[in-house]
Amino acid sequence: MAGLTGSHPIIRCRSDIKTVAGEPDMCIAESHTIHYFIAGYKLESNGYVIAHKDMSKVVPIAKHDLEALFESGRIEQIFSDSGPSPKEMALGYSLWIILGVSILYAILKKKLFN
Repeated sequence: MAGLTGSHPIIRCRSDIKTVAGEPDMCIAESHTIHYFIAGYKLESNGYVIAHKDMSKVVPIAKHDLEALFESGRIEQIFSDSGPSPKEMALGYSLWIILGVSILYAILKKKLFN
């Protein structure tokens, strides 16, 4: 977890980019940001980026640039927006999940034990 407050970027490689030497040291990646206040309260999609495999450098990329990379044969496929994984969704909205479960628990406790 990123801590009590702030933002935490999540970057997942989706397709390698063939470089001049043929080594796939860069990739097309999906970028998301989870915003935290005690727990995650917001999950934001930032679109696609070009990233070094070690994630030392990340640069946003436009849809038409993705298509150009595909047409030139430097990436294997253009993928549809798959969105965040279930784990990212749970982390991104964990504050609301915790709040909902707490309220439900309080209501059930009052109804069942009073």
